[in-house]
Amino acid sequence: MKYILTLPLLAIFLSATAQSAPDNPEYRSAVEIALGELQKGQCKPCLEAYERAFSISQHSTLSYLRAARCAQMCHDATKAKAFANKAVEISAVIATDILQNNRDYPELALLQNSELGKKILKKKPKR
Repeated sequence: MKYILTLPLLAIFLSATAQSAPDNPEYRSAVEIALGELQKGQCKPCLEAYERAFSISQHSTLSYLRAARCAQMCHDATKAKAFANKAVEISAVIATDILQNNRDYPELALLQNSELGKKILKKKPKR
């Protein structure tokens, strides 16, 4: 009986924690800096900013995909694959939807067209 009460409380806590990071000003600042660096083609500052963001929250599929693109720009295939895998782990559906949406995420077009991007798109589960 004790577990029946504990599990819903734990789920509520985890849900609240997962959703609070985007409201965290440090997290928001780090991802905004990272995106700016990605758009300028600056791979190392981009990776540093995403790693700072991920020290605060690890729940954004989009941020992990953008970090994967930064790692590709730095020619770090291992890190790119790790970030892409984390994005898919968070949500394969969201990851593939993002990669297929070039209009809203043009910074990810090169990731989408890469071998890594094609592997992500193949992982899309059926809804």
